[in-house]
Amino acid sequence: MEKDHNHLQLVLRKSIAQKLNALMKKQGLTIENAALSMELEYSNLYYVVKGRKLPRLDTLIKIANGLSVPVEYFFKNIPSKNISLVAVKNNIFRRKIFKELDRLDQPAQTFLLSVLRLYNNRRKLAAC
Repeated sequence: MEKDHNHLQLVLRKSIAQKLNALMKKQGLTIENAALSMELEYSNLYYVVKGRKLPRLDTLIKIANGLSVPVEYFFKNIPSKNISLVAVKNNIFRRKIFKELDRLDQPAQTFLLSVLRLYNNRRKLAAC
């Protein structure tokens, strides 16, 4: 189970980092400039950009807003064939998700739910 969870994090970290790097390059931003404009710590953004850290949802929202893209952008075209559903079913993983959700206000929870539904619908279409 832990192996599946680690694999899921790796896939998400790489996918977010690739998209983040492409956007920053396109907009001519350095990590330092982007961190300042997004009101993030340089080291925090650095680790996300390098694919070493998976950002918290509130950090990802700041990044998306700073780059003028919807948060959903970072969840599009994730290579779902590499993501094991076992990790999602893991109770420890679920508790972590619910703990993070409880920290969010109602509009953020609603928004995240729409992102998850979008991702699920894309997965269903890809399976057809």
